Amino acid sequence: EKRNKEQAIKEYEEKLESERKAKEEERSSKENLERELEEKLNNIKRETTVRSEKRNKEQAIKEYEEKLESERKAKEEERSSKENLERELEEKLNNIKRETTVR
Repeated sequence: EKRNKEQAIKEYEEKLESERKAKEEERSSKENLERELEEKLNNIKRETTVRSEKRNKEQAIKEYEEKLESERKAKEEERSSKENLERELEEKLNNIKRETTVR
């Protein structure tokens, strides 16, 4: 009977130790999984930031190119307007010369 009790106690202690080890392995596994997920999340955040920065740079370049094109068009319009004004003034001058010559 004493041997049976000792055997029962020993088996119970082994069972408790086995359960403790299983819980420790489960906890360790859970922590590893949490670390992996955290790392994946951080990688996604980094990639998202890089893509966002790239989009911001591309947008800034596009806006700069649009500004340059707008300035080019404005200069072209100014040049064209100046040429038209010069032609008008040349024409008026020629008309005045003709009128003066006719008189």
